[in-house]
Amino acid sequence: MEDSDRPMKQPTLREKTQRGLLWAAAEAAARTLLQTLVLVVLAKLLTPADYGVVGAALIIVGISAIFSQLGVGPAIVQRPDLEPRHLDAAFTLSAIFGVLTAGILYVSAPCFAQFFKMPTLGPVLQALAVVFPITGLGVVSESLLQRDLRFDRIARTEIVSYFIGFGLIATGLAWRGWGAWALVAGQIVQMLVRTVMIFLGHAWRPKFACEGAAVRDLRNFSGGVTLARLANYLATTGDNLIVGRYLGESALGVYGRAYQLMAQPANLVGNVLEKVLFPALARAQDQQERLAAVYRQGIGLLATAMLPGSAMIYLLAPEIVQVLLGAKWAGVVFPLQIFSVALLFRTSMKLSNSLVRAQGAVAQLAWCQAIYAVATIGFAYFGRAWGIEGVCVGVLGSILLCFFIGAGMTLRLVRITWGQFLRDHVPGLILAAVVGVLGWISVTALRGSAALPVLVLAGALAVMSTAALAGVLLFPGFFLGPDGSRLLAKWRRPAVVPARDDTSAPIVNPHP
Repeated sequence: MEDSDRPMKQPTLREKTQRGLLWAAAEAAARTLLQTLVLVVLAKLLTPADYGVVGAALIIVGISAIFSQLGVGPAIVQRPDLEPRHLDAAFTLSAIFGVLTAGILYVSAPCFAQFFKMPTLGPVLQALAVVFPITGLGVVSESLLQRDLRFDRIARTEIVSYFIGFGLIATGLAWRGWGAWALVAGQIVQMLVRTVMIFLGHAWRPKFACEGAAVRDLRNFSGGVTLARLANYLATTGDNLIVGRYLGESALGVYGRAYQLMAQPANLVGNVLEKVLFPALARAQDQQERLAAVYRQGIGLLATAMLPGSAMIYLLAPEIVQVLLGAKWAGVVFPLQIFSVALLFRTSMKLSNSLVRAQGAVAQLAWCQAIYAVATIGFAYFGRAWGIEGVCVGVLGSILLCFFIGAGMTLRLVRITWGQFLRDHVPGLILAAVVGVLGWISVTALRGSAALPVLVLAGALAVMSTAALAGVLLFPGFFLGPDGSRLLAKWRRPAVVPARDDTSAPIVNPHP
């Protein structure tokens, strides 16, 4: 038989997942770098008040987006037997609710402006309302790309749309003195470009149809996802609501930048895991031992990556703010140091959420996120009496609380003990201690020599990063643990992939 006549071997689920992780990691790294560069430029051109107004607007936009999509995207990814009627119903619902949400937000914008005591917030919200009809058209196409693990297309879409929206439009308009409206225009353009690219990136084409049975099939999963997403969004933005309402738009701008700098490395890792592992774990949701192994490896590697990262951010917060944002953002330093403690916990929560959603336990996840939301808003409200720093401490407490609740829920699902869970974090904790000590010595020496902030930042980062990398490569058993050591060994000597894997059966094309 000629080589051209041989059937092409279908990639296994493991191969698809690994390829998806690589693409998602590359996209997240490129996007993080691009976001950092844009942040550096815009921080020089805009004021904390500009960021505060748009930040308050995005709180309302984000909450509205959850209701406009109704959780149909994750339902499409998770549902084992997906039919064309489900896709048509999901598209129709997303399009209709996108238009309705835009109308409601446009009319209610003055009320939100009054609540936040920001007169300029109303027009900003009315302009941003246009994103809902736009994004509603791409929900199903993006979900199908995720379901098929086509993260290469999603990666290109995220990078290109952000570059056009914020790298070109927002930066150019901010240079011309548009202020907060530069961020508004960048947001709208990014969503428009992203939706067009997502829609064209999948062969499926929609039809307006809304069969009742299909809607009920999606609702069984999407209802719980919507509640969980709403609770999670309130948990991650409720603190911004408190800061904007009681401390003002400038304080919200400072607080938002501190949280963003902390969230950049967390999102770099956490969003990659969430995007790729949820559809992959959903396919293996009936293989408990496999899920437990993936989870243990994941939490161990996260501890190894995030705990040293926390030490770096804490020690270098003054230089990070000075170099990236400038002197007018000095108020970001202490909040950033407080948030650096939360780096591991916030990232690990994404891994736990992916596994719980893949198991279909969305009701439990919704309860966990509801507790997180109540704790965040409550602790932030109590801490507001001490200013931004008090809010930061309160939010850190809520993150810790949700981390342990979510971990307990996940451990019960995959039948892992707390002892195993805690032991998987020990290698990362030891590595963080080593990196922290060496970092403190290098930072103290460089600051004592009156070096420029950029030289302190570069020199200390080089010392700490080299120490972390050397520790992992030279002593993997000590700093990675048994699971991490096995992964490193496989990376150094890739194993031969079997020709057949029962989990690699392709999903039926919903529209053949």
